[in-house]
Amino acid sequence: MTVTGLLCGLDAVGVCRAGTVVVDGARIHYSGAADQVGSCTTARRVTLSGRVLLRAAVLRGRVFGLLPLTLSTAAVPPVPVPYVRMRDVRAVGRWSRAESAVAQNAGVAPAARRALGCWGR
Repeated sequence: MTVTGLLCGLDAVGVCRAGTVVVDGARIHYSGAADQVGSCTTARRVTLSGRVLLRAAVLRGRVFGLLPLTLSTAAVPPVPVPYVRMRDVRAVGRWSRAESAVAQNAGVAPAARRALGCWGR
């Protein structure tokens, strides 16, 4: 995951702004509410741009591929971060909004987690 123009805490506690967010090898699993079917979305690359807002209860990965990091976006101080790259990212309780979202080689399936590779995510 590569994020440019990151700034957290201005809109609401735990909500971050970004210029762009790029996720390579995305596997996004939504289990669904009690009366709803879940879904699994996979994509070779997802690019969010424009006014991007995001939040994560837990974000875990390796900053610049080396340093292990686990935190909530609520713990990020309101200091501008021009560029950050994380590998092996896992996010829990995540949501995002963007003016533009582009997914390359994407697949979406209801509850077919195994078929799209979301099993255990």
